[in-house]
Parts: sequence; structure tokens; C-alpha cells
Amino acid sequence: MGSPEKRAHCAPLAGRLLELLCSISLNPEAAVALYRNNAAAKSIEWMRAFPDDSSVQRSGCCFIQNMASRRLRLREALLHTGAFEHVLPLVQRYLEQPEVLCEVLRA
Repeated sequence: MGSPEKRAHCAPLAGRLLELLCSISLNPEAAVALYRNNAAAKSIEWMRAFPDDSSVQRSGCCFIQNMASRRLRLREALLHTGAFEHVLPLVQRYLEQPEVLCEVLRA
């Protein structure tokens, strides 16, 4: 993703995109469309690209939680993307930031 300076400028955009996905995924039909277009895998990719950005992690966990609550097949797809393996270490990392920790625990 380029230099650290460019990466730092991309983190807020990734956080906003994940917030948008989180909101859109509340609609069951939209959640299925997101699933079919690999949005879960992309969200994990962004979360891995910006591991120290709490906004990205919080929004990503919110999106994962919304997707997981929709249908069994979406939960299964999340398992295959590595979503839960990514989320578990976030508990330790964000113990001091309750707003992030709440989303991590919901996911």
C-alpha cells in the first residue's frame, strides 16, 4: 500500500468505508449482495492493513457482527475469510478503548 505517509492518509477512508458497509449490511438483501461481492474478505484485508487504527478496527468489527447476524451461510463465509481469527487478538489490543472493545466483543 505504499509509504507509511500514504497509508496514514488512507486509514480514515478505510474506516469510513467500513462504517458505510456496517450500515448497509443491516438490510438483509444488501447483506447478501455484500456477501456475494466478497465484502467480508475485503473488510478483513482493510483491518489487517490498518491494525493500529481504532476506527478501522471498530467499524470492521461492527460490519462483521452485522453480517454474522444475518444468515448461517454468511457466518460460514466469515469463518472462511479469517474474520474471527483477526478479531480475537483485538480484545487484548483495545482493552483501554471501550468504544472499540464493545464492537470487538459484539463481533
